Amino acid sequence: MNMNEKIAEEIKSIWPRKFHEQERFIFQKIRPGNRIFVGTGCGEPQYLVSSLLNFVKNQPKAFLDAELINIVTLGVAA
Repeated sequence: MNMNEKIAEEIKSIWPRKFHEQERFIFQKIRPGNRIFVGTGCGEPQYLVSSLLNFVKNQPKAFLDAELINIVTLGVAA
């Protein structure tokens, strides 16, 4: 295990509720009427955006009435 993996495991042990193994747990927290801002340009979390797109493709009604705010996309969501 390298140093970064050790640090990640230590952080997970300190704050276990902030980490989930599957994206569906994260996206279940989004409710109708929520506003979701996705970082833009080079600050865009590309893995999160691609996971979000896959989730919505599989469950199209999941984000009914949620507002997604994204100003500039440089990657996967284009």
